[in-house]
Amino acid sequence: MPFEAYLARPYEHSHETQAFATLVQNLKTRFGSEPGLHLLVGNLMFSNNEADAILFKENAITIVEMKSHGGRVLFNENTPWLVGGQQVRGGTRENPFLQLRAYRIALRQYLKHREPDFLRPIRDIDWRQISAVVLFANPIQFEECLPIDLRAWFHVTDMARVADKLANVRTGVKLTGDEIKRFLAKVGITALQRYEGQIGSPTTAANTDLKGFEFRLVIIVGCDAGALPYTGIPRDEIWREALRLYVAMTRGRDQIFLLYQGDQSEFLQIMGDSIVHREEPVLKPYIRHTAPEQPQTTPPTALQPANATVAAGAVRRAVPIIDCAVGSNSSHGTFTANYKWSTDRS
Repeated sequence: MPFEAYLARPYEHSHETQAFATLVQNLKTRFGSEPGLHLLVGNLMFSNNEADAILFKENAITIVEMKSHGGRVLFNENTPWLVGGQQVRGGTRENPFLQLRAYRIALRQYLKHREPDFLRPIRDIDWRQISAVVLFANPIQFEECLPIDLRAWFHVTDMARVADKLANVRTGVKLTGDEIKRFLAKVGITALQRYEGQIGSPTTAANTDLKGFEFRLVIIVGCDAGALPYTGIPRDEIWREALRLYVAMTRGRDQIFLLYQGDQSEFLQIMGDSIVHREEPVLKPYIRHTAPEQPQTTPPTALQPANATVAAGAVRRAVPIIDCAVGSNSSHGTFTANYKWSTDRS
């Protein structure tokens, strides 16, 4: 595939989320028919720095810093910029140039120290040729009057022109597609973080992959008696099952739904009045992890926090996010409850 996008972790601000979605769409259109891998990673952390985005191509690496402003850009190397009459800083630094210069130094050191992890064969690469772009979400007017020593690696553009700008960046950093993917795997980028340019698109995963993420809505399926906890698990090991649901439930920022068919899990019974039971029609049965798919004779029951807002629609098909359980003294977003679970060794 000529273009792929990943989001390492959600953005803190909505304008960053929207800007990244637009950037992905623009680059997908621009690079869709070009040979070679073009891989964009959003919100990537390296050496205590968090870049808004980094574009990896087989002939260049470019750090992208996204800004929401627009208008005439007054560039300065050492003091805050004025963009459309508004002062623009670069995170904790005076301006976006100083911010990207620091990111660029940190990234080239980061890559240099990890060459044996992803380069095949090991060879000399001049990481000083990493480039950087300040990307404004709104149209800008910018006079390309940068000092000569900056023009080779530093660029300023807006969303309407960013795809062509990034396509034209070519440096001495030469990597293969396999090397790019090998590096990203080493820094923890997985298929779970694949980004398709659709804000709010559903994600299915195991609990081991969800840790550290947050979602507006979490749907946990398979909360049936006999499946949660697994039949045959020793009583003194059931607490592990409880911790797994605690992880899954605390991934939900606004809403949590737990689905079961027939008899509910003993874990759900413990929750008592903290959850609301409601039957919903199902368009297609979901697959339980303990048995092959069977024709559904009764609708599953959806459970949700008592103070959450019901989402419209019905679950058509779900893949288990986690083997459900309950947490202890959990408080997360709008969902607050106190649960206790103890193992009975008798």
